Parts: sequence; C-alpha cells; structure tokens
Amino acid sequence: MQQINLVTEQVGLAIEQANIIASDVNIVFVALLCAVGLVGYLLGFGRSLKFSMGGYVGVAISIVLCVLLGGWLSGANASQGFVADVNNYLASLWGFLAHFNLGLLVFYVCLFVALQILRITVVAIICALCNTEVKGVKFASRLMGATFMVGISLKLTSVVVEYLPALDFLAFIV
Repeated sequence: MQQINLVTEQVGLAIEQANIIASDVNIVFVALLCAVGLVGYLLGFGRSLKFSMGGYVGVAISIVLCVLLGGWLSGANASQGFVADVNNYLASLWGFLAHFNLGLLVFYVCLFVALQILRITVVAIICALCNTEVKGVKFASRLMGATFMVGISLKLTSVVVEYLPALDFLAFIV
C-alpha cells in the first residue's frame, strides 16, 4: 500500500512539473509571438510580405502554385497544343526524344517562370503601396504587418507541431 502511495505521489509530482514546464513554454511562446508582432509592426505590411515571400519560401509557393494551376491549365486546348508542338519539334530534332513528354516539362517551366515574375511584381506593388507616408495608411500597414507576421509564425508553428511529432520536447504543447 505504501508503494502505491509513493508511486501516486511521484506521478503527481511529474504532472505538476509538466504543468510548470508547459506554463513556462506558453509564456515564452506568447513572448515570442509578441516580439514577432512587434517586428511586423515596425516593418509594416509591405516589408513583412517582402521578407516572408522572398528566397526559398517564394520559390516553394511558386512550385505549389505550379502544381495546383498546372493540372488545371494543362487541360486547356492552348496548353495541349503547346505541349504537342514542343513534343513534335523535339522529336523532329532527335527521334529518341519522342519517347518522352518533354513538352509538359517545358510547359511547367514556363508556368514557373511566369508565376515567379507575377509573385515578384505583386509583392513589389503591395510594398510600394504600403510604404507611403500618409498616417492612416502607414498605421493600417503596420497593423497588417503585425497581424501577418504573427499569422505566419502561428502557421509555421502548427506545421512543425503537426508534421514533426518525433520531436519529444514539443509533445506537451499539443
């Protein structure tokens, strides 16, 4: 009986320690979100968008959009004609290339380049619009920047927690 009480007491202490750790992590997480929100507020929406859509993230977004739009656009008559024309041209250059559907590859590369140009242009336009010196627009841009950065951070955190369950130190957050 005394061993059961000892085990129960140890389990209670372990739960209490886990709650203390979880509350500390929550405080740290909220503090980090506040810091990210402050950075977003200081940068404004345009610069926050430019910061988060640049580099590898922008390329990854373009790749995802290529996959989503490419399947939809490849069914159009113009796209099918383009793919067939590229395949015929490559087959006329070298007969061995007729065995591959390289026209589809060229289609997706063109779509990727077009989406990259579109993404860069849209981000540059939004950045230019949000970086005005009008007080109302500047304040709204800063609020949207803070909201955007906090939202991106929360989404990144949810992806890490959902798709990386092997990390033991994150197990008590969920």
